[in-house]
Amino acid sequence: MLWLRAARVLGYASNSDAMELLATHLACEGVLHEISSLCCTKREAFFLGVAGLLPSQRVSCRAIDAAESAPWEHAWTTLGAGIPPSVYPWRMNGVYPNNSPVRRVAAMATLVLILEDAVDAVRRLLWEYKSERRTSVEEVEQCFIIEGSPYWRKHYDFGLATRECHVSGQSKARELVINAVLPFLAGEAIAVGDDSLLDSLLRLYVRYPKTSANNVTRHMSRQLGYERPRTSAAVLQGMLHIYANYCSQGLCFACPMAAPLSC
Repeated sequence: MLWLRAARVLGYASNSDAMELLATHLACEGVLHEISSLCCTKREAFFLGVAGLLPSQRVSCRAIDAAESAPWEHAWTTLGAGIPPSVYPWRMNGVYPNNSPVRRVAAMATLVLILEDAVDAVRRLLWEYKSERRTSVEEVEQCFIIEGSPYWRKHYDFGLATRECHVSGQSKARELVINAVLPFLAGEAIAVGDDSLLDSLLRLYVRYPKTSANNVTRHMSRQLGYERPRTSAAVLQGMLHIYANYCSQGLCFACPMAAPLSC
């Protein structure tokens, strides 16, 4: 569940469904443990090959340098033997370069190595968490920053350069924590009856800084009459929940916010 949710977050809005489908396929095939033992290039080649994002698998590839993609193509010819091709609804056009699905899948190939250990680290931080220790936010997010391999730090597709940066930086780490890690740990704490861990988690969550605003949260801020952007991730999550379950369904009469706003 954590793996699927994390993959969805990595995909950004335009490729979240495709990333979740890819993660589901990989999990169902039971290959994640074997993949983690591969070297970086082979692991990326496997993920990109299963995703159908290697240059040889795409109908058109603008400005693709065949020589640059050769190591990944060669690794896939060996690793991908006998694996039937799958089709995922990747959105390639109109996407910010660094959010390219090729780069996102390369980040996913590193995430598979660090996810369990990172969540264990967050568990330890939650045990130590005190409400006055605001640095815990930075410590938690640091666990999910993905530096990436040297090639993908400087490219968003084969032969297409970008400014050098982490393949998944601090802002994406924050989204991973809010949308995948904390909900997973909350469910886990509830399932085993660990009230102490749940209490620490909730105290962290209610003070957690917001993620970047989007069209939905800006719309909801106007609807709710908020003159200034709220700084809490919990408030923005609440906006998204209300929009998805009431606003977008035309259920204004049933909205829990309707009564307070009409007073």
